[in-house]
Parts: sequence; C-alpha cells; structure tokens
Amino acid sequence: MEWVAMPFHALDPAVLYRILALRASIFMIEQECLYQDLDGQDPQGLHVVGIRPWGATGSSRATMFDVIATARILSPGTSFDDPSIGRMCLAQPFRQHGLGKTLLGFAVQTARQAYPGLPLRMSAQAHLVNFYKAAGFQQVSEPYLEDGIPHIEMLLAPGKDTPYIA
Repeated sequence: MEWVAMPFHALDPAVLYRILALRASIFMIEQECLYQDLDGQDPQGLHVVGIRPWGATGSSRATMFDVIATARILSPGTSFDDPSIGRMCLAQPFRQHGLGKTLLGFAVQTARQAYPGLPLRMSAQAHLVNFYKAAGFQQVSEPYLEDGIPHIEMLLAPGKDTPYIA
C-alpha cells in the first residue's frame, strides 16, 4: 500500500476519477445517501490517497479498486474556521484490517504539516465517533443531521497527535 497526499491540481485525471468513484460507491451507493459530493471544495483540498499496486492479491471484487482509501483536507475557512478532514472512506473489502487507522493517521500527519499549530475539525458520522475518539478527537457538538445521516463535529487539539500512525 502506498500513501500519498496531493493538491487537486497535481492529481492525475485517472486517480481523481478513481477517488470520486470510491466516494460515490461508499457515500451514495453503500450508504444510500443522495447528496452533492462534488461540492466545489475539492480544488482547494489536499487529497490523501491509499493506492494498492496493480496486481496485488485479493478477492476478485477487491481488484476493482486500485485507489482503496481517500480523505480530503480543507484549509481554514473552507468548511470550518479550522482546517478540516473529511470525505474519509475506505473500500469495503479492505475494512477491518487497520487501514482506516492508517488512513486517519496519514491524514492527520498531512494536515499537521500543512497547517502546523492549528486544531483539526471534522464532521464525523455519528456511528464512527468512538473510532475518532480513540484517535484523540473530542466531540464538540450535539448530533445533527447532514444529508440525512447523523453527524457530530469533532476536534483534534493543536499539537495533539493521533496514536494511529501511517
């Protein structure tokens, strides 16, 4: 598995296509949520990508994915006053193997490098709150609906790292 972070303008069109296809497969198809994923914020974001080399072993379904994980880091003032991590997803065949922790760890590390000394925010799906709490994020809002799915705003304080290492 290779982990990279790139600004939008540096993304190869084929990689961008696979990122968007992965997000659609999870957020729209798997979670049965119709929402505007292409929200105009991707061009301002840093895109974290987990790429599985071509020809890596796995089930026949898994081989459809060469981009198997992604997250988007947005600058302060885009979604929140603070930098934020969002659109975090991992292809279903690769879950339950610790890769979600690695993805979050790499995203936090990337965001810390891009925005040193600032807190990190996210709008987390409520069913994943304990996952993010274990990574050091704190709940800073009551549950609210975002695109019909319960979410909770979470914060990782400045200087606080996550135990999840990429």
